[in-house]
Amino acid sequence: MTERNDRFIVARARTEQELDYSRPASARGGRMAERRVKKQKRVFPETPERVLDAPGIIDDCRLNIIDWSGKNLVGVALSGSVYLWEGDTGNVTELMTLKDGSAYVSAVSFIRDGGSVAVGTSLGQVEIWDVEKRRRVRRMRGHTKRVPCLGWNRHLLASGCGDGGVMVSDVRVSDHCVSLTRPHSGEVSSIGWSADGRRLASAGEDGVVSLWEKQNTETPVHVIQEHGTRVSILAWCPWQPNLLCCGGYTDRTLSFWNANMAECVKRIDTDRETTAAVWSRSRREIFSAHGKSGCITPREYASGARLAKIEGHSGRVVSMATSPSGEFVVSASADESLRFWKCMSPPIKYIPEHIQLNSPLPKPGPMDSPFSKLKEKLL
Repeated sequence: MTERNDRFIVARARTEQELDYSRPASARGGRMAERRVKKQKRVFPETPERVLDAPGIIDDCRLNIIDWSGKNLVGVALSGSVYLWEGDTGNVTELMTLKDGSAYVSAVSFIRDGGSVAVGTSLGQVEIWDVEKRRRVRRMRGHTKRVPCLGWNRHLLASGCGDGGVMVSDVRVSDHCVSLTRPHSGEVSSIGWSADGRRLASAGEDGVVSLWEKQNTETPVHVIQEHGTRVSILAWCPWQPNLLCCGGYTDRTLSFWNANMAECVKRIDTDRETTAAVWSRSRREIFSAHGKSGCITPREYASGARLAKIEGHSGRVVSMATSPSGEFVVSASADESLRFWKCMSPPIKYIPEHIQLNSPLPKPGPMDSPFSKLKEKLL
């Protein structure tokens, strides 16, 4: 590994090829292209495509500390700072650092077009930052404890709080609070909007999952209490907007819910607590991390069968995100590293224009060359 006084250091990477994190598959080809994908033998990586050293990652899977934007930027929270890694160039820049030395960043979430990023803090604040200009455009208050989760739906930003509160804000207006409720008796551990933007879900330490319609975020339309204990993650399905995956921390299951009826349609035993999960956009598969092993497990949704065991981390995975192309997963671990895995198939269906980027991963240069500007500040 590289020296620990440099943040975000390229520890290893493949150099024999350029890796394209953001180029989508062609929308042409229809059924023939889909058949070709189905016929391809599944091969899962034994090693990551790239590893970034990231000291300062907080070992808490209730925090959502990493996200990958439609503009091919990875944002990650390291203690009290947020750093941006540019997939186009490999450059790393410091976006922000909290002035309070005892505070830390608890959540990072990009708006869909990637132009803005929301940052939740342990101080109960939510900040909105302009990504291109690297400046804060507003700070929103309303929470009394840390903000461990955030979720965008166009101009609406949902935030979950350590006191069990859920706030929906309209970031376009000065009086931003659309609704502020307290649906949970414990900390809100995960929050997110469905792929079609019609539903909002939150999960908490109390084992409750609450579901709202976009038109009314004051009162949940469904309250699911069958988990009994802490629900650690939520993951909305990208190809079936009413399908919601919930990861139980102590009941050690992945549960799949029809959000229209609040009915459990499938439950998979995982043997260990769930710490992170993301869906594939091209296959009926879900990738999840469990326990302290540091492994990522891809599973078929239909059968629940485990397809592989992707190993590499020496500490548990606390957060994951997918690339704009849908081919790569980045995992953040308690071992203080980010690992990039080419483990998903590219989507066949049309991808919105704002994430149709042609930006290959640059070939790595000297170990610390992209980070020289940050080095003096961090020593």
